[in-house]
Amino acid sequence: FKIRKEALLGLGLIYKLSCQIETLRKSEVERLAWIRDKILHAYYQNTLDDKILVERVLNTVLVPYSLEPSQRMLRLYTLYACVDDHSVKALQEVFRAQMGLRNTARAMLDLIQKNGDSDEYTTQITSKVIQLSRNLPDPVKAQEHMRRFSKMIQDDGRVRTQLTKLLSTDCTCKRAEECVKEIMKKVGNPVPSNVMYNTVKVLLERIAPVMIDSIAIQDLVTFVSQAVKGSGDICDDIPEATENGMKLLLLLSSVYPSCFQKEEVYRHLSVFVKDEDDVVLVSVSAVSLELVFALVSRLHAANISQHWTEDTEDLPHHSHVST
Repeated sequence: FKIRKEALLGLGLIYKLSCQIETLRKSEVERLAWIRDKILHAYYQNTLDDKILVERVLNTVLVPYSLEPSQRMLRLYTLYACVDDHSVKALQEVFRAQMGLRNTARAMLDLIQKNGDSDEYTTQITSKVIQLSRNLPDPVKAQEHMRRFSKMIQDDGRVRTQLTKLLSTDCTCKRAEECVKEIMKKVGNPVPSNVMYNTVKVLLERIAPVMIDSIAIQDLVTFVSQAVKGSGDICDDIPEATENGMKLLLLLSSVYPSCFQKEEVYRHLSVFVKDEDDVVLVSVSAVSLELVFALVSRLHAANISQHWTEDTEDLPHHSHVST
């Protein structure tokens, strides 16, 4: 793993530098495009360490969390459209893994906030600790670290508050960064004696929504809208921009449904539904309907209030949607 790690980080650095050098011609940058697939393909390695490394490189190199939301979404849009099918599936797994971990962490937090003292309560907490530990390096040691961290959450109101904000469905990327920093301050310094520091750090990295939030989704939907209309430079810069944009939105709606709760987003979706362009490789209206219905289902299942615009009341009713 150490060799693979250094190789992947090296490739990531080369790609990052190529994106930062403005004097590089587009053709020269495209010569390094294979690096994106090489990095994402590493997600198929059997070890958890490889998966965590890919997630880290994704968030710092391929789609840097430090970028402004619009630039970050443009980078994600381009990445999704330009990588091969195996890489797309890896991206799907990255998003779904985060969703699963966030759900488990939220379930543990909910239990801790109940502050029970029965044997059943202790068993339930332990179950969540074990589930989280299985998704962290060295699960045996991680289990003990997570047990201590769960005790810290229970005893420290500040940590509990920050974790609650981090796991909320409306947590923004900026707030997520702040929450992680505040929690890590409470965990302590990265010294050899602080054995649980790295474990908690990895957990927070995996559950923190530093790429996608409602602001980012709004920007992404705007880009896809430009592709559907054929306006702007989107269609020139991104291959099959309309098809890939709709597929990306559909993917993200399955993982971050609450981030789509913006009137402007629903307004764009209602326009997509009414699209009658048969030239594109996918039916924009059909995929849009699938996306909207999926959002309704997931938001309803999560008991999240919905904010529909008047435009969505006129959506056509299809008995079957195909992509």
